[in-house]
Amino acid sequence: MIGTGNGIGIGAGNGLLSNTWGAGEELFKDGYFVHILEQVGGDFLRNQITQELWPEGPPNPNRVFNYFSGTIENKPYSGNSFYNTSSTGWVSIQTTGAQGWGGGGYAVGSTPVLVPVYFYSTTFNFHVALKATQDFVFELELVGISNSIAKLTFGSSQGGPEDYYLPRDGKWHSFNIPASVIVAKGYVASNPGNTGTIANQGYLNFIFPVNPVGGGLGIEVDATFFYNPNGSR
Repeated sequence: MIGTGNGIGIGAGNGLLSNTWGAGEELFKDGYFVHILEQVGGDFLRNQITQELWPEGPPNPNRVFNYFSGTIENKPYSGNSFYNTSSTGWVSIQTTGAQGWGGGGYAVGSTPVLVPVYFYSTTFNFHVALKATQDFVFELELVGISNSIAKLTFGSSQGGPEDYYLPRDGKWHSFNIPASVIVAKGYVASNPGNTGTIANQGYLNFIFPVNPVGGGLGIEVDATFFYNPNGSR
């Protein structure tokens, strides 16, 4: 399943007054570039969202989710969202048997968008929540301007060669990754001296580098956004 803009709406703010969800520190900043976020979280951030990067419905050709070469398909949701406010609205995918790899991702048109000043430096964080049950290496590709790419790998064993350890217990695990890590891996957020716009900021790919015969590897992704950790509501 692929969450769309319909997952971020209005009128659900009462959920913030209960203890049915856990709002982390990452939701009390500003300058959000949002890929994936369910409705209550979206309402909470409404005035802090600088750019919406999720697929837009009805279909917008400049904001889509691509299935690369038929190598992935939708997977049924399991449980609730990362912030425990919804039973739908995030990315839940699994590999098919089409290739020895699998992948797909968000594509946002290259029309330049306004960005806050902090994106000209390295003062931003990337937050993502992941959930899986199987042993495999999962890779996130963050694509900045001029098709610059940072690849982040998530392994199933502690102490492995991957960048991060993702337990395969079927529970959500969040990662708050500072700009220094992403930039060191090749991601470029903006050109020095840029006049106030960036392009191709919104590409985010979900990659299964190795796929067994018949496929069936699954991942769920939620609460995915860039933000300014030095800001405040």
